[in-house]
Amino acid sequence: MINDSYGHDVGDLVLQIIAGRLKETTRDEDTVCRHGGDEFLYILMEIESEQDLVIVAEKIIRAVQVPCDIGVRDISISLIINPSIGISIFPKDGTTSEALLDVADKAMYRAKQNKYGYSFSSDHNKGLSRQ
Repeated sequence: MINDSYGHDVGDLVLQIIAGRLKETTRDEDTVCRHGGDEFLYILMEIESEQDLVIVAEKIIRAVQVPCDIGVRDISISLIINPSIGISIFPKDGTTSEALLDVADKAMYRAKQNKYGYSFSSDHNKGLSRQ
């Protein structure tokens, strides 16, 4: 939507801002990378409980939702990005990267549909999905 409304240069700046914010929320033992388009992967190590994942997801959401102030060409705007996070857990949701990505992708679309900030893969965690 941002590319269509304001151009690819603005979209690229927003991606750079968001990538920087994600990097700032990453612990040394974790990994964050751009997966393509406007999707990022966040790989967490040494997670003790699903509640720990909730804390991290909410931290990411707060960081991403800080307004992105953009000034390029004749455009001066402030954009608020509302992320959708799909969460999969190794080995419960899969033992291969492909399986974990597939489960996380489905959970992300469920978060988008339900207008939640994040969603776990399994049905019993729907109560933990929120903005």
